[in-house]
Amino acid sequence: MWTIRRPASLLCTVTLLCAAGVVLEAGLKVTVHLDERFDFKTIRTWTWETPAPGKVILLRTKDDNPEQARQRFESTVVDAVTAGFPKRGLTPAAAGATGDVRVAYYLIVTIGENSEYMGYNIPGSVSWVLPPFNPATTRLEVVQRGSVVVDIISPVKQAVIWRGMAQGQIDEGRTDDQRKARIREAVDKVLAKYPPKK
Repeated sequence: MWTIRRPASLLCTVTLLCAAGVVLEAGLKVTVHLDERFDFKTIRTWTWETPAPGKVILLRTKDDNPEQARQRFESTVVDAVTAGFPKRGLTPAAAGATGDVRVAYYLIVTIGENSEYMGYNIPGSVSWVLPPFNPATTRLEVVQRGSVVVDIISPVKQAVIWRGMAQGQIDEGRTDDQRKARIREAVDKVLAKYPPKK
């Protein structure tokens, strides 16, 4: 059993991590967390979170402009989720109606690092072949990482009941069309994990 609590105003969240000028690179890692006690068969309809369907969070520099990234990529995220949910058995609630769950998205980018050490693939003590050595960093690379997270929140429980996340490295050298295609791919991979298998 795994439940994430959220404020009452946030009923469902789709978190998608990317940002202005960036796109998720190959090797997406997809993970899912869920409330195992929840009966997902009861979910038929969904609505977007209000007043906005999502938010962009950039954790790189003080000069980041989340609003600019939101304007560039929000329609891609909204379209991908809207197209993906019917394939998973969920339909949008009628205009003005409350859905069984609510959905919102976040685009998030962070800075990380990749490092390798001398003897990275060799055991520290191979005295029968090589003399022993002290590990030392031989390569350090600063990278940007992005994630796509989809939270489904039950308005009855006021809690996240399902969370899917795609994480990957970001390449800044892509065009907006390539970025949008990568976001759609990440959303598809996340939504492919719904509904949870028993």
